[in-house]
Amino acid sequence: MNRPGKEEVMKKLQNKNPYNVEIEKVIHITTRAGDGSDENRVRLVEHYYDKNGHLLFETE
Repeated sequence: MNRPGKEEVMKKLQNKNPYNVEIEKVIHITTRAGDGSDENRVRLVEHYYDKNGHLLFETE
């Protein structure tokens, strides 16, 4: 996965004129999902939790 650099992120944020930006620590877990069939291909799922273990969001 290619992640954007700090400068690229800052440029995007400047264009959106954010009210507040903070850096927060999260727990990031990557798991595999799917059984490999055409209907359910194997893929990576990203899970993000706060430091108290509450799921924030998932992406596939």
